Amino acid sequence: MLLKRNLPFSYAFHFPPTINPAPPSTTSTAYLPATIKSTSTMNLQSGLYIITFALLTLLDLITAEAAPPPTQPSNHPSPKYNWRLDLYHKKQCSGSATNVSGVGSTCCRNDVPSGGALAFIKVDLDPHCKVSLYKDGKCSHDQRVGDIHSSSGSRCAVTSSKKKKKKKHIKSYKVDCQ
Repeated sequence: MLLKRNLPFSYAFHFPPTINPAPPSTTSTAYLPATIKSTSTMNLQSGLYIITFALLTLLDLITAEAAPPPTQPSNHPSPKYNWRLDLYHKKQCSGSATNVSGVGSTCCRNDVPSGGALAFIKVDLDPHCKVSLYKDGKCSHDQRVGDIHSSSGSRCAVTSSKKKKKKKHIKSYKVDCQ
């Protein structure tokens, strides 16, 4: 409970709610409780707390480090990884080519027309990417006939088994970029 009396310098009295103080004398301050504070002192303390809080907040903002720019996780392919292959139905890379291209990794793709391709030319392949070629339409691991890397030459290459010298038709492919 806050009681204000007509005292010099606007003294305010702070008493617990259960105490009923005797009214002070208007001429003497000798009998005033120790919890009496002037309004100007309380305003000064409040102002100091506000200024201190503002300065600490400002200091925190000044010394805070800027957040680093967001980066893509290493398992997420970057959209800048371009790749392009030309697939051919003849082992000499002659005739019409089927161009397959994209950006970043792909799942298994079996969009090779006319029963598959026998040869390919790497036109463009980002160093972060690898193209795996398969002889089935499901990209089965045991049906893989070869991989193309960025270091692979950009010349006509034929997919064939080294053991049987038999030509393998490319019926599906998958691109992995890291």
